[in-house]
Amino acid sequence: MCATVPSNEFLYSETININPGQYAFKERNLRVVCIGAGISGIILAHKLKHEHPLDFVDFTIYEKNCEVGGSWFENVYPGVRCDVPAHSYVLPFEPNSNWSKCYAGGGEIEKYIVDTVDKYGLKDRIVFNTKLVKSSWNEERGKWALELKQNDMIVHDEADVLINGSGILNQWKMLTSPVWRRLLESLSTRRLGTKLVPALQPKAARIVNHIRHPTWVSVNLCPDITKDGMGTNFEYSEEEKAKFRDDPQAFLEYRKRVDCSVNTVYRLMLSGSEHNQMLFDAISGLMRQRLSDNPDLIDKLIPKFEIGCRRLNPGDGYLEALQQPNAEWCFEGIEAITKTGIRTAAGEEGFDLIVYATGFDTTFVPGWELMAREGRRLDVEWKKIAREDIKSVVVNDSAVRNYNRRAQAGLKRTLWSKGCHAWYNNGQAVTTMYPSSVLHYKEAIEDIRGEDFDIRYNSSDPFSYLGNGELEWEREDGADLAFYLK
Repeated sequence: MCATVPSNEFLYSETININPGQYAFKERNLRVVCIGAGISGIILAHKLKHEHPLDFVDFTIYEKNCEVGGSWFENVYPGVRCDVPAHSYVLPFEPNSNWSKCYAGGGEIEKYIVDTVDKYGLKDRIVFNTKLVKSSWNEERGKWALELKQNDMIVHDEADVLINGSGILNQWKMLTSPVWRRLLESLSTRRLGTKLVPALQPKAARIVNHIRHPTWVSVNLCPDITKDGMGTNFEYSEEEKAKFRDDPQAFLEYRKRVDCSVNTVYRLMLSGSEHNQMLFDAISGLMRQRLSDNPDLIDKLIPKFEIGCRRLNPGDGYLEALQQPNAEWCFEGIEAITKTGIRTAAGEEGFDLIVYATGFDTTFVPGWELMAREGRRLDVEWKKIAREDIKSVVVNDSAVRNYNRRAQAGLKRTLWSKGCHAWYNNGQAVTTMYPSSVLHYKEAIEDIRGEDFDIRYNSSDPFSYLGNGELEWEREDGADLAFYLK
């Protein structure tokens, strides 16, 4: 049987007029706006200014504060520091040979960020004291309409690409540790609490730690890189810093050693794994040892849930500070904050100052009114948008459903899904954690999967970017029209 020859009617059903003055692959200008000058915004600014400058991109960062740094600018409570080794917690383009300690303090991290931004001249892309109030997607124009509060004025802008770099560790409630002045009362054993108590216990006449839930108070992450092998923070000597500064190969090898340790953390979080059992034995043994003089505290503070189910709380000196003569703990539920102190079932007690260490709003809901197409989030590949006159790029529903199904299956293997109430699951499905290792994540996002996106164009002809059939530079005098021959 002979095959039917397809009709050529479709070739002539619609006429497309080709503009002889429009060269192919000609980029249009893109207005790109990033919200927040924390770590993410700074990396983006460096890429666009130094690594991948694009002359068709007009780029601005709006920052609500008066300085860069994000969480490290806003969180200034006593004891604030990074629980990841400092030599791993760096901007990728600016390793820092001069960290004073293995686990650096917040003030030192903020200074490093500010100095780096100044070194690379990135502040010319940042507009300070400007907070995004509302962003609305205009379907017809294919642009974001932005309403911003700048000091006491409302200003407007628009963007082809809007990036949320605002972070999550900056939305707290009521009285908060970031605006600390002095402390006599601390709430919670979240990470803030385990850092605040040892920093303030020596300075307070009396300190009481109200504790709602038991928690795993662990050693610092990556204890194998510390000098005692137990995760105790330590200072780098001047000789060590000089070696890092003057011997690039030795510095690289040390940084690789640190990152190799950081990149093994995921295997500790696999339920039933040998590594997790080792972690349980080490941390539970350490807590029992440090609380050996207070058996009652052992029963109340050491959790019954698996280690890692809730985020670990590295706490240098916390358990020791909690047992000092001027320190007390209270597991009574708080009924009310009164004018003079705190009321529990046991009665009311007065305090000069109460500091909340109950954490942040980590729901990932932006701190502004967001109005997108059907409530969806957008992801983009800028060069493709500029060259092909694309109006919008949207992750399709099928890709979201299929990926989430895969992610939840992977998360079931981890301790994060073992039923305890944690900030990354709200007692339900895990919504915050990536279901695999850091290196797995790097590989997974290396290439964009075009099949996962729905693309809309400004023109009814999605191939209008092919233009008049020539590249603009082909007509330039002296153009190398055989550049591909090497």
